[in-house]
Amino acid sequence: MVDCLVKLYRGEGVRGLYRGFLPGLVGTTQQSLYLTIYTRLKAWRCQGRGLPRDSQLSSLEYLVFSGLSKCIATTLTFPYQVVRTRMQDHNIPSGGAWRTITDTLKLEGVRGLYKGCLMANIRQVPAAIVTFVTYENVRSFVKNATS
Repeated sequence: MVDCLVKLYRGEGVRGLYRGFLPGLVGTTQQSLYLTIYTRLKAWRCQGRGLPRDSQLSSLEYLVFSGLSKCIATTLTFPYQVVRTRMQDHNIPSGGAWRTITDTLKLEGVRGLYKGCLMANIRQVPAAIVTFVTYENVRSFVKNATS
């Protein structure tokens, strides 16, 4: 590993060590956004019912909040996925993201940045629902069992 770092540093300098860092960072925004929206929806519901923030809600509420938050996060961050995929498929060199965006907008309009978004939501939302409904119910079970 050290040998790899040394060769990379000698060949490309410090910038080479961080190549791909920004796209990777941007790629994490969907999960961050998803978790933030989910947490805010739960807090909003608890506040509306006059309950403490960490109160147990119904499975239906967890289902709705997790599905809605995943759908919103996926839809808001989908253009990044489209651009990344097109750059990989067409072997566009690093730094071609802006060109990929402008070409897509010229040829297909805004719709081009959302091509496949419905299918992504159909695939991702059910998994998010199962994950969070299970997590919240197991968390509640463990909390009640240990108190």
